[in-house]
This record gives sequence, C-alpha cells and structure tokens, in this order.
Amino acid sequence: METRKSYYSVLCTEEFLFEAWKAIKSKNASGGIDGITLACFEDNLQTYISELSNDLKAGTWSPEPYLSIEIPKKKSEVRKLGLLSVKDKIVQYAIKTLVEPLFENIFMDSSYGYRPNKGHTKAVRRALSECCKKKNKWVLRLDIDNYFDTINHHLLAARLHALIPDEEIVRLIMLSVQMGIVNKHLKWSDNLEGVPQGAILSPLLSNFYLHPFDKYVQTLTRSYVRYADDFCLMCETHELAKSWLKQLSVYLQTHLGLSLNTPIVAELRKGFEFLGITISKGGLSLSNKKEVDLKERITNLSVTDKGFTPASLRAWAGVCNYYGTLLPQPVLHSLDDLLYEHLKQVVSASYRQIANRAVLTRMMSEIDYLSN
Repeated sequence: METRKSYYSVLCTEEFLFEAWKAIKSKNASGGIDGITLACFEDNLQTYISELSNDLKAGTWSPEPYLSIEIPKKKSEVRKLGLLSVKDKIVQYAIKTLVEPLFENIFMDSSYGYRPNKGHTKAVRRALSECCKKKNKWVLRLDIDNYFDTINHHLLAARLHALIPDEEIVRLIMLSVQMGIVNKHLKWSDNLEGVPQGAILSPLLSNFYLHPFDKYVQTLTRSYVRYADDFCLMCETHELAKSWLKQLSVYLQTHLGLSLNTPIVAELRKGFEFLGITISKGGLSLSNKKEVDLKERITNLSVTDKGFTPASLRAWAGVCNYYGTLLPQPVLHSLDDLLYEHLKQVVSASYRQIANRAVLTRMMSEIDYLSN
C-alpha cells in the first residue's frame, strides 16, 4: 500500500506532471485568468513544468482564482463554470489520477456519473432493467437543488481526511475547492461552499460527497440508479415511494445539508424521463418536449463558405454520441429524415457560397447520421 510520502512525492515529479499535461493538451480546452493558452504553455513547456514541480515541492503552489463564465443551459437558464489556468488543470488532473483509485474502491455500483467504464448509456440501461422487473410498478424520480454549489466544505474535508492517507494531498484538494472566483471584470467572489463546475476535481468530489447517500439508499432498495445529482428509485407501491421520499429528504438535509427539487412520483407503465430519455416498461423513447428540442438542434446546424461551423459539428456530434447509442432505430430514422431534409435546404440556400463539389463532399461527410 502506498505511504503518505509516496502520494505527494509522485505528484511533485516532473515526469508525473508532464503526463498530466499531455492529457490536458489532448482536451484542447481554454486557459484561465492568467491568460496563458495551451499553445503558449507548450512553447515554454519545460520551464513551466519545472516551476510547477519546484512550487509543489516547496509547498508554495497556490491555484489562480477561477474565471467565471456562463454558458446557455436551457431557455432563460445558464450554467456557471469556473475556468482553471493551464497550470492548475495540470495539478488537478495529476491529483485526480493519484486518488481516483481510492474513491473507485468504495463507490457503489449504482453510481454512474463521471466514472471510468460507467456513463449515461449504462445508467439509462440499468434504469430500464430495474423498470422492467415485475415487482416494480412505481418510480421516485429526484434531483438535488443547486447541488454543485451547496456542497459543505467542512463535511467534504473531514471525509477526505478519512479516506486519503496524505495530509498534503487533502490540503491541495481543499485549496483548489475553496479558491475564489473572478468574473471578466476581475470582481472577486469568495467560494464558501460548493465545488466549481468546470474544475477537473469537481465531478470526483461531487460523487464522493453523495457516497454516504448511496449507501443509505441501498438499505432501502437495490432498484436505484444515480447519475451525478439525478437519481431514480423503483418500488412496488405508491405508499412505499412516498415513504422513501420522506426518508431520503430527511437524510439529505440532516447528514449532507442538501435539499431536493420538486419530486416526481409516477407509475412505471406511464413512463418517466431520466437523463433525457423516456423510460417505461415498453422500452426507451423520447418525450414530445425532448423530440422538439432535438429537432431544434437539427435546424440550428449552420454553414459558412468553408462548411459547417465547428460549434455546429461539436453540438451535433454530442447528440449522436448521446442519443444514437440508446434510442430505438425507428426513432433515430425519424430524426435522420429531418436531418436529411435540413441538409438539402442548407445546401440549396447556400450553394453559391460552396466553392466546389469537393467542399460539398467534405461538408456532407462531417455530419453523422443517428441510425444504422
């Protein structure tokens, strides 16, 4: 078993930090408040890695403030993200690499979000499996109000100390969690609770914070699936579902300081939505609202004289990766028909901008279809 010294000593080595850098570079993400881009960092790679290693060894490393940005979430809603500097991304990724096996060793099988070999596809399929079990007739569909922003730092730190056999690693994690946030006008905000969305360590820590809740739910039922702060439980009767709702609400409030959003208690034969997919005893499908949303995404695919915009391609690739692996072929065929008609309209309206047949061929090859 690794000793206290080995965790931190490994983190401080240039070799380990360099491996973390390679992972960060592959994601091609933005930099943070210091203005140092990935390209700039790479131009001075050895100098930056050496400085980072020396600062960690001396115990003087301190993260930059998170740069606060907002991205559209739904109509009239935004998601607030905290961007890290490239150096801080490297340190957080390196820490995550070191400690993630400790977390994975205790996590429950019912937890599917932000974990190796898990993910949304397996979560939805597990929920469908539990739904189709003969005894289950009701579902309790829940999510936590403002979860990432309301995680209690004192509770988190105490539990990290109990799990990670290295005080310095825990100190660095909490230093990263508690670092303040600045907006584009450089106005500072203290971070007194919660974990910043967008930080590399946040998904792992958010799962860890809910681990006691996972253990508690397992004392009630095995028909339980959680993805981040979205989860569902299935049972035989409406009365049992209501009883569980009361118990879960009390547990979250008293043990973790968290509150639920408005709960959904529904009959499984009528179906329920989980992670954007409608699940029922008849299988997987799309709600009318979600179908409208996907059709809007198709019609929002935009083109320039050089082809489809990178933002459009990324957005559509996300749709294919998410829904293409889950939905029945007839549903996917219907969406593909709409996609095909939209592409024809785009080409007809923009043909004067398209340089030649080769450009058109490349454009069409960049768009994946959902169905087989």
